[in-house]
Amino acid sequence: MTYQDAPNAAYAHGTGAFITPFLPILVTGLAILLLACPGAMGRGWGALRRWVGVISKYSLGIYIVHPIILYAVAMGLNHLLFVDVVDGLIGFVSLVGITLALSIVLSALIARTPLAFALGTEQQ
Repeated sequence: MTYQDAPNAAYAHGTGAFITPFLPILVTGLAILLLACPGAMGRGWGALRRWVGVISKYSLGIYIVHPIILYAVAMGLNHLLFVDVVDGLIGFVSLVGITLALSIVLSALIARTPLAFALGTEQQ
């Protein structure tokens, strides 16, 4: 799956190469899930609700630290990012998951230090 005939296809090289084919699939899937299950997070999905709460709590910290972590993780997963669609999908999902997890951990650690103000929270 490629977008070589699309306008701005040159973006599909370098940094944007691993995102372009997979991002619409990911976003469409998440949108369908959320539209198909309105209110489910509030009613019964306790674990999902807790994780959304954690991500919300540390969202500014995640936003601030994720580029550094993303770069480091992408260098380690480089062999899975610029390959065929199946391996590329495994690499992309791994990249997103590992980056999110490490960003949450780092944000939680920063929130326990005097630097917590930088994340918009009080020191825990």
